[in-house]
Amino acid sequence: MNNLRNNKSVDGMSSFSTNFFPTAIQDIIEDLHKDRIFPIDYLAGAILFVVSVLIGSNIRLVSSFGEILANIFVAIVGPQGSNKSAPLLWAVRFLEKIDIQALDYYERELAKYESLPEAQRDKIRRPEKPARLIVNDGTPEAIADIIAKNTLGIGHYVDELSKVFGDYGGRYKPQSDEELLLQLFSGAPFIIDRKTNPHVIRCERPFYSLIGCTQNETFTRIFSRDRMSSGMFARFIPVVHFELSPLKWPLIEDLPSDADNRMKKIIDKLLSIRSLSESEPIIYHLSADASTAIVLWQNDEEERLHSCGKDIEIAIFRKMQLYALKFSLILQVLIDVCGDQPDNDSPTREIGMRAATFATKLTDYFCDNARELASAIASPKLNEKQKMAYEELPTKFTTAQAQSVFSKHGLCRSELFRVLGSIRGVLVEQIQRGVYRKL
Repeated sequence: MNNLRNNKSVDGMSSFSTNFFPTAIQDIIEDLHKDRIFPIDYLAGAILFVVSVLIGSNIRLVSSFGEILANIFVAIVGPQGSNKSAPLLWAVRFLEKIDIQALDYYERELAKYESLPEAQRDKIRRPEKPARLIVNDGTPEAIADIIAKNTLGIGHYVDELSKVFGDYGGRYKPQSDEELLLQLFSGAPFIIDRKTNPHVIRCERPFYSLIGCTQNETFTRIFSRDRMSSGMFARFIPVVHFELSPLKWPLIEDLPSDADNRMKKIIDKLLSIRSLSESEPIIYHLSADASTAIVLWQNDEEERLHSCGKDIEIAIFRKMQLYALKFSLILQVLIDVCGDQPDNDSPTREIGMRAATFATKLTDYFCDNARELASAIASPKLNEKQKMAYEELPTKFTTAQAQSVFSKHGLCRSELFRVLGSIRGVLVEQIQRGVYRKL
């Protein structure tokens, strides 16, 4: 197995390893990073989304949790100017081209059909509008209607994630639309019957993957404490940059790699498997070794969190651990398509040890990012004086020490206790009476 090739985030808080993927995908990611300065983790998140969409609803993992779909919700988070959109647009372009080609063919066939005399048209079947792979805009109701008409599922991408929640420009959508998002994530059947629309929208087995970009501050505004408690926050796997990193242009006229062509070949293979699944669903099972690896990872992490974790960390892991199974399916399909052999000699349609192991590591990466973002959302708002005083506090301090530091910044004793009360359990913990420790 290759050595891990890490992309350390600029602040050292998280890392992304391209080794989560088969070698062919690793090489594509690294070539695009070098040729077009695409951030490695942003590009990897976009590729995960595209593969998820191509897998669709008829390729599933059957486990003790029931049938697991490969749909994912991805948030690409970073400061303005961190090159979030370019990798996403590069990846979804493959799906858009497939949709455009299918639509062009449909329109040519429809024109031929409509040019025939009516007597001939009655004898042949009218061309059917092709299923879609990707959508870029639309109300939740419109998206739901598209999902209902595309049984293998669709992907939805937006350049600004806040549009999905109607938060853009101060607009707020009904709570029912957010409940629909939660239903779509779980793959639960839905029925939409509204007075304003005579058409009843229903889908027995929806498949919906979502991806969007947003800035750090916008993300914390979108995912308020209410959306954290509803479980919406933990449905999103966040790819995060907390600061800007240098983006130095190579300005190479002829790019040295053929990453686009190599990616297209992989897309075509995935599309072929997706087409095969239309006649008969493709079912994957966990091998014994893969199942053991995931169970041990889950149990170890659960024990660790209960011994030293915070409530929010436990809640995030509980929701996000399902992604370990989703990633196992996505990675194994990629391994099969790219021709990489699993570590064991498992047959096709079985998830091997390699896919399962890297699925848990991938979930760890996203959990770490989610915890950092959750802390930012939960953190109390301190003014500049209070922030400066907090930063000066030692890791372990008494109230007397804190009062001395706060007084240097013109903050009185009563204000100290107001601040301690607001940050307890988030930024500090009380380890005994009058003694605190920074978290």
